[in-house]
Amino acid sequence: MDKIISVCKVLFVEFIVSVVLLLGIALIVYKTGMGQSTARILIVAVYAISTFLGGMIIGKAQKSRRLIWGAAAGGLYIVVLLLVSLLVKSEMAASGNVIAAVISSVAGGCIGGMCS
Repeated sequence: MDKIISVCKVLFVEFIVSVVLLLGIALIVYKTGMGQSTARILIVAVYAISTFLGGMIIGKAQKSRRLIWGAAAGGLYIVVLLLVSLLVKSEMAASGNVIAAVISSVAGGCIGGMCS
């Protein structure tokens, strides 16, 4: 039960970090008028940063198998994000963006878990 609670806390932290960073990106896009392709790259970077922090937090909390816990935190983050996106839009985004998001999220979680 403690592990489930710690994973839920990590997901909450990941989503809060994502919201803050995405608001920053929105402000930058608004002020500078940068292109949509640059914004997409920054969004994938937000996924990586959020899951990196989540991987670090879960790795410190679990003390063992940090890489696996980090990957699980990153994977669960992107699964929840994709499910919410699917519910809101009723269709899947472009497959290249989804693949980049999945890879960056799981890799970010793994690296965060290893660094913890």
